[in-house]
Amino acid sequence: MLTAIIICLIIVAIFNLGIGLIVLLGSKDERAHRIFFLLASSVFLWALGIAFFLLTTNLIFAEAWVAIYYTAAAFIAYLSLVFALNYPENTTRTSIMWLLLLPAIGVSATLLVPNGLIGSVHTGAGGHSVQLQGGWYLLYASYFIVYLYGAFLVIAARMRRAVKQRDTRLHKQLKYMLIGMVLAGTFGTFFNLIVPWFGNYGLIWVGPLFSFLYITTIFYAIIRHKLFDVRLAFARVVAYVLLIVTMAIAYGIGIFSSSALLFPGSTVDIWRDVVYVILALFLAFTFQPLKNFFDRITDRIFFRDDYKLETTLSELGNATVNEIDLRRLMHKAQQALYDALKPNFISSIVFQSEDDHVMLESFGVGDFVSDKREAHDALIEAVGRASIKEDVVFKRAISDARLYQELDRYGVACVLQLRTKHELNGYMFIGGKQNGTMYRNKDSQLLNTAADELAIAIQNALRFEEIEHFNERLQGEIHDATAELRQTNKKLHVLDDAKDEFISMASHQLRTPLTSVKGYLSMVLEGDVGKITSAQRKVLEEAYTSAQRMVYLISDFLNVSRIQTGKFVLERTQTDLAAILTDEIEQLRVMAQGRQLTIEYVAPSHFPFVYIDQDKFRQVMMNFIDNAIYYSRPNEKIIVSLTKEVNDLVFKVIDHGIGVPSQERHRLFTKFYRATNARKQRPDGTGIGLFMAQKVIVAHGGSIIFESKENKGSTFGFRLPLKDNTKKLEK
Repeated sequence: MLTAIIICLIIVAIFNLGIGLIVLLGSKDERAHRIFFLLASSVFLWALGIAFFLLTTNLIFAEAWVAIYYTAAAFIAYLSLVFALNYPENTTRTSIMWLLLLPAIGVSATLLVPNGLIGSVHTGAGGHSVQLQGGWYLLYASYFIVYLYGAFLVIAARMRRAVKQRDTRLHKQLKYMLIGMVLAGTFGTFFNLIVPWFGNYGLIWVGPLFSFLYITTIFYAIIRHKLFDVRLAFARVVAYVLLIVTMAIAYGIGIFSSSALLFPGSTVDIWRDVVYVILALFLAFTFQPLKNFFDRITDRIFFRDDYKLETTLSELGNATVNEIDLRRLMHKAQQALYDALKPNFISSIVFQSEDDHVMLESFGVGDFVSDKREAHDALIEAVGRASIKEDVVFKRAISDARLYQELDRYGVACVLQLRTKHELNGYMFIGGKQNGTMYRNKDSQLLNTAADELAIAIQNALRFEEIEHFNERLQGEIHDATAELRQTNKKLHVLDDAKDEFISMASHQLRTPLTSVKGYLSMVLEGDVGKITSAQRKVLEEAYTSAQRMVYLISDFLNVSRIQTGKFVLERTQTDLAAILTDEIEQLRVMAQGRQLTIEYVAPSHFPFVYIDQDKFRQVMMNFIDNAIYYSRPNEKIIVSLTKEVNDLVFKVIDHGIGVPSQERHRLFTKFYRATNARKQRPDGTGIGLFMAQKVIVAHGGSIIFESKENKGSTFGFRLPLKDNTKKLEK
């Protein structure tokens, strides 16, 4: 029975560790995965510790295994809470995780205190048991339950949030995880905390058997959340397991065979040989790390001048990728090569174009030659005549006598041809090494990679310089064009001022004769010069209305001019807005009837007086109604309303005319702008009526009312706050 229990515990332990390895190897960058691996490892040590405690008869070993599995259990509680805090977002701060670790370390330390958590350990024929110290054990159990309950609360909170976010998949995963935690925690707490407290230590093996439920449900949640490649991780674990099994079998056979051959009469101790196999596996797996450690030490002693190829290539790659300026690019590239190779010098030349060579400063210890131009020209001629095909060529491998002589003359040990597929961008000349050694295969590999990367980077840098020069020319042309535009703009301002002055003067001159025309027409209509027929009255009323419209139009021009010159002022007076509107509508009915339209207006019986610019508001209301008449179709009705709504006066004109196109509405109240369909309907419009209306209404603290739908009609009007336009009356 005991053997079966021990085998089951070992199987559960290995199972949990294997799952932890699968998750860890699947995605090492995920914090939650690393925590899960530590959790699975703690469960592994917990189950394995109990198994070996029940197996051993040696008191020292038994005490060691007790300390191991109680420490592992303490970290199971801690890692369960930390994993819950980090799954699946990895949002918990590291400082909090370290803070939560302190109690786990504290309760684990009680195992080392004399007469601490463990009073005594018993093995033998009477069974295995542990004498637990009351106070310390109560502290240990309290810590375990609090942390495990904390993990339960965190997962439950995540479940509620998943429900709110309607993430059914995450909710399902957390539910399974919670079920596994409750089952494993319940059995573990009962059989490994509560039952031993009452002196029954024979059932401590039950709790670990249920740990696989907890680990499996977490594993399910992780793979269902698609947080790593299961196949890759599983393949790696299988490879490690096969390696361990193969080595264990090989070492086991070797140890058993050696014992039988070398000590034929000795008693075979199975467990001793198992320990030997474990030690052999330990040595096998620690051999490579130890070898690497001592290799690094010896390399530092005997190869201090050596370099890491990967590091140098990384520095070179950073220079070619991040630098676009030609000189900075070459400086950094030569610096990286010089630090690695330690040559006497590195000197480069780049071809700006076919006939333009840009000389770059030589770099390194000592100087290339005093006259770099002469040396470069001689070397370039010799290399070109030799027709070398390789990108990197060492002097020792050159068969051309003239080229060899030139390289030897200037101390050049290596030449790099910096060329792409279609063009040669330059050369790099490298001197011999300072320590006098030869260039190796490793150096050749570095230089070949450098030649390829530098050629492309130089080409990009040259193209960038061309673009910069083009931008400079373009900026100059833009500057000249901008200066010309400024001059033209000044002239336009002068012309605009002259135009405003002319409009102001012309408007003043036109108002006087128009006022006279209106006065004489009024006298005729009122019968001051004799009776008139109905036909004559109709014509005269039309003439009077047109004259009035002309007066309003001239007033609009004058106000626009005043706005431009900053002289636009409000002349507020006590005003009966309802009476003014009634007068305007009576005058406009004749024009509306002539266009077969009906104006529907019900004057309010009681309407407050307001303190506003009377003439300007008369003009605003007339403009809105006038537009409705001109842009409505025959046999339609125009609705005009003036109401008091709470603390506002509201004026509206509703028509069923041509409306305003949606794409042009945002420009409708700008100066001189008219919609395309309005220009077709009424070519003689000016486009300043709505502009002036908005200025007048906003100046009084009001707001424009505007709604429109093309071919359906429009609503124009304003909303005027009573509070801001009755102050004079209140005084």
